[in-house]
Amino acid sequence: MSHLKKPKLVVFDMDGTLLDTTATIVTCWREALARCGLRIPTDDELRSRVGQAIVTALPSLLPEADADDLDRFIEIYREVYIGAVTATPPPLFGGIRELLHTLK
Repeated sequence: MSHLKKPKLVVFDMDGTLLDTTATIVTCWREALARCGLRIPTDDELRSRVGQAIVTALPSLLPEADADDLDRFIEIYREVYIGAVTATPPPLFGGIRELLHTLK
């Protein structure tokens, strides 16, 4: 039997760990790309980049985009994403509520 002490603090990343944000991220990418007048990759292409830093993901998706495009996209994406998650928070992954209750 283990004699580990009960942790005093457990820290989780929300985005993609507790909350299933993939659909929200893809929707926000599409909106920001459209507002920037940039080509919109397929949802599968966008989903494949979820979790990567935007500064590396966008150039790999849109090699034709320049530094100004990237800066504008990031600015617009942040605005769109904050608005989206404020209006409709992403759902918890299945089992997270029970996990958190158990840890409590």
